[in-house]
Amino acid sequence: MTNIRTAFVSGTGTFVDAYSSVTVANTRVRAINIAPASQNGRGQVIITGTTTTPFGETVGNRIKLAVNDRLYFSLPDNGVRFPGKIIVSAAGSIATTIYYG
Repeated sequence: MTNIRTAFVSGTGTFVDAYSSVTVANTRVRAINIAPASQNGRGQVIITGTTTTPFGETVGNRIKLAVNDRLYFSLPDNGVRFPGKIIVSAAGSIATTIYYG
């Protein structure tokens, strides 16, 4: 059994755990909740996790979503594995929450 945790970012930034205030890294994203603050909160949300291997190669995953309204997106099975810090890029009027673990 996995403990599912929550992290939140408004606009662009690095996800920080809602309880412990630790930067979220090297984990699996299980679900995503996106909430635009207003009608101006439309656009793209890009969630990225990357790291560099000992051989100098950049590896990672990216989820790119178009947002027109509120969105809850559950990832099946074991979610998507993100190496390194997990960062979101979105308009300042879009709040993004991930459920991870």
